[in-house]
Amino acid sequence: MSKVTSERCRAFLKHWESLRDGGLLPSIQAFLENPAPEFQPNVMLTDIVGTSRMPIRLFGTALVDLFRSDQTGNDVLQAFTIPRSTSSFLELSKVLLAHPCGTYNMKTASTAKGKTIDIESISLPLQSGTSSPPCIVGFHRCISELDDDDYVYQLTGYTESSWIDIGAGVPAIEMAPKPFDEQVEVVAPRDMFKTFEDHWRLMQVDKGVPRLSTFLNRPISSLQPHVNIVDAISPSDIRSRLIGTALAENFGTDPTGENILDFMSASDGQILSDLVFKMIAQPCGVEMKGQVVSASGALMRSRSLGFPLRRNTPDAQCIVWLNQIDKAYGYGEETAQIGGLELVRWIDVGSGVPVRPK
Repeated sequence: MSKVTSERCRAFLKHWESLRDGGLLPSIQAFLENPAPEFQPNVMLTDIVGTSRMPIRLFGTALVDLFRSDQTGNDVLQAFTIPRSTSSFLELSKVLLAHPCGTYNMKTASTAKGKTIDIESISLPLQSGTSSPPCIVGFHRCISELDDDDYVYQLTGYTESSWIDIGAGVPAIEMAPKPFDEQVEVVAPRDMFKTFEDHWRLMQVDKGVPRLSTFLNRPISSLQPHVNIVDAISPSDIRSRLIGTALAENFGTDPTGENILDFMSASDGQILSDLVFKMIAQPCGVEMKGQVVSASGALMRSRSLGFPLRRNTPDAQCIVWLNQIDKAYGYGEETAQIGGLELVRWIDVGSGVPVRPK
């Protein structure tokens, strides 16, 4: 108990202890039936299923606001583990159940605006029934200043970790903070295409295709002006759903709601349509280059990186593109044609890539 320095986490531990009813651990039912309003918004309840799954059973409203997403039902190993720590996180959770005890952690996180903040947490085991999976309850709280329009993008490391003795001692293994270097650098001076790819991959669940709603709810402000999302309605109708402000300024027009194939020659439209529907049929990413020509003949070169998104079905139905254009049109210019499309590379995101024709 002495290592839990936070008053809020100490108070949560006392609430947990009040539910034990003479036993070592409270039951899941006791915890759910006796909610403490001051803690519930920051609570995450996680089941440990088998040897490799930890689905989130309950995700508090304050955590939804903090992460800008509701992770209920998702696997915590994909959603919230720090890079390169998935296996050690799962082993740690098993230790909490095999040798009943708690943990207190201070974690660092990166926000969508590129700030580094601190999050404290306390995790404790709960007793499950014979037909229920073991369960861990955690109280998580951001202790850093956070702008109203900012949110936690990715956990990045630990600065403090300790066991909590709840009456059965603590494991002999040490809980030492570890550095982690695989993370998305949101506002670092780096290739924005790499940031965009990392951003998309971070939203994958079990190496699947992220939801459109997840992507829209978790924007990176430095990338959004260069993003274009299209709906793949049919091979002859690829409609612009969203276009970033930088692209609209570059193009001299906002094509939201329009069929982008109308801005292309038949041959270039066929190339784009083939790429889009191959990305949907066999989920993968693609990098391509091309050019944009204005009504007066001005030429801009473009580079694009695209990945699939899905709406409310298991299948991909949208493509999100990040576009970089080498210069802007002059005032009053408008796009006449997009063309010169060329496939640079396919990107394997877990399902392989289409075979290039010989």
